[in-house]
Amino acid sequence: MLEGRTVAEVARLVGASWSAVKRWKVAVEKYGLDGLAAKPHPGKPRRLSQMQRQKLVELLKRGPLKAGYETNLWTCPRVAELIRQHFGVAYHPAPCLESVTQPRLECAETSAESAGTR
Repeated sequence: MLEGRTVAEVARLVGASWSAVKRWKVAVEKYGLDGLAAKPHPGKPRRLSQMQRQKLVELLKRGPLKAGYETNLWTCPRVAELIRQHFGVAYHPAPCLESVTQPRLECAETSAESAGTR
């Protein structure tokens, strides 16, 4: 298009759809070549606010014994339960630590947790 080619020609040359090339053309006309830059995709919003995540890290640092558990090991099901109790947000136990904490904290699944004991 910058070389005088049609939208259809460019689409054939680069293996893209006509509509995609048309969007690119409009972007270049509006914003110059910067209009073709990749744009961030925000993804799914977090279910805990920044303040809640900070509070969660504080609770986790206090340890499982302070939270009423019989052993001093945070497991994913325990963290999910802690989040539900304190913030009213339900997380699946497996990815709960990964999705709510920064930096990532490790968790371990124990046979006692699998059996449903605290």
